[in-house]
Amino acid sequence: MKGRIKKLNKQKGYGFIRADNGQEIFFHKAELAAGIVFNALETGEELMFFIEEGKKGKKATTIIKT
Repeated sequence: MKGRIKKLNKQKGYGFIRADNGQEIFFHKAELAAGIVFNALETGEELMFFIEEGKKGKKATTIIKT
């Protein structure tokens, strides 16, 4: 799935992605593919990712920059 970064909390290491289908998906920096630096990400950047069901709802996994 594709989407763009909607919001980042760089101090806590997480953010939210607005998927192309309109869903808002949580992500944690631990789910970033190797070589992607969390603190270098910016709001609006396009990402590709998978969605899994987490304890608190849907979350993005295996995140890569496009």
